[in-house]
Amino acid sequence: MLSLLLDGIAASIPSVETLRDDLAILTPYAVAARYPDDGGDTPTMEDAREARQCAQHVFDWLRRELPNAVPCG
Repeated sequence: MLSLLLDGIAASIPSVETLRDDLAILTPYAVAARYPDDGGDTPTMEDAREARQCAQHVFDWLRRELPNAVPCG
């Protein structure tokens, strides 16, 4: 679970808490990608847009808070 990763770094980087909702939305996609034959529902276009927005929020946070962890460009 992505929330477990968040919990692991929250004491060191408290601003990571702003990602909790985004990571909760993204977690099912991580599972679905590993187990595509599990019979899950196909995401709608709205679901895809929401997930894309969440991923962008996470990426923006990483670039801001941990710039050495994200390549430029």
